[in-house]
Amino acid sequence: MDMNDPMEPSNPNARPGAEIARPSSASGWQRLMLLVRVVEIRLRFVVILVGVGLVIGYWDTLQNHWDKWTRNRSETAAQVATDNEFYCPMHPWVARSDRDPDGSIPKCPICGMSLSTRKKGDKPELPANVTGRVQFSPDRIRLAGLATEKVAYRRLVKELTTVGSVRYDEGQLSRIVTRVSGYVEKLLVNSTYEQVMLGQPMVELYSPELVSAVRELLLMRKAGGQAELAGLARKKLELFGVAPNEIDEVLRAGDAAHRLLIRSPQQGYVIRKEVVRGARVEVGQTLFEVADLSKVWIEADVYEKDVAFLRAGQAIEATVEAWPGKVFHGKVSLVHPMLEQETRTNTIRFSVENEGVLLRPGMYATVKISVPLSEVEGFRSLAGQSGAASTVSSP
Repeated sequence: MDMNDPMEPSNPNARPGAEIARPSSASGWQRLMLLVRVVEIRLRFVVILVGVGLVIGYWDTLQNHWDKWTRNRSETAAQVATDNEFYCPMHPWVARSDRDPDGSIPKCPICGMSLSTRKKGDKPELPANVTGRVQFSPDRIRLAGLATEKVAYRRLVKELTTVGSVRYDEGQLSRIVTRVSGYVEKLLVNSTYEQVMLGQPMVELYSPELVSAVRELLLMRKAGGQAELAGLARKKLELFGVAPNEIDEVLRAGDAAHRLLIRSPQQGYVIRKEVVRGARVEVGQTLFEVADLSKVWIEADVYEKDVAFLRAGQAIEATVEAWPGKVFHGKVSLVHPMLEQETRTNTIRFSVENEGVLLRPGMYATVKISVPLSEVEGFRSLAGQSGAASTVSSP
């Protein structure tokens, strides 16, 4: 048998178990190498993924560095000469003489636009007869609440703006009370807020006291020679609220009146009604309250820090939401001597003519108080002790 034949065992005395053990050891080593190989391939894949992520995440930074390393230095120097500078066309006062540290063109810190180049010392062109200009974007103008107005000659004043409310003028209120006791026979004005005129009958009252006083006057008149007593009896009826013409009518008729007409002492609106038909009333009892709205008060609250600017007689303008564009004028008639502890405000009052009853008690009003600058402490210190205003003119 040929010794090189692979099918022939090299050692005829070798045990079969020894032949099986060597292939098993070789197979385990191969598995270990295979595992190491697999781990190496996976680690390569992870490293590649991390590398790609870093490149994507820092692409702008890498690109900037690449531009910086590959840029031609002479070309950069030529782009910005020593006599040029960067500036913002929207904000001409923003200027820089060099680039950013990374070599890029700087940006405006206000609007974020890339700066343009100009020669140093150049000024932005302005329209004719304009010596200077500050430019704002529409958004900034809106946020700042700026408004423009043509230059004109006018009296300089400090304006205080506050809120107020419309009130009844206390001098335009009337309270109708009974001067005799009796019973309400008829109500001629039977609802609140009804408009009444001067002298209009409002209630018809039956009073035993009134009947007795009228009879007493008639007896004195018939007796004759009792002029003084008759005069006292007539005066008594007048104190009861009987009008002189009604007394004369009773004397002409010669019969005692059984009813007393109580009339309105002024024109206005019934704002309070305290009586119903058939009720008994006593002396001094309130029946109605009438308010004349041809003139009203507006009371406004001013903060404590502005109290020093308040004076009686200052001009005031008021507007209400119900009548936009309508301005009501008046003058301060009273500055309250007490400060509201809770709100820390001082109340002022002014009277307004209310033609057409446009202003209704209870309405809110926006109030503007005009304070001459001669009364402002800061203005007096600049203008001098006299507080005289200086003339300001436009070119």
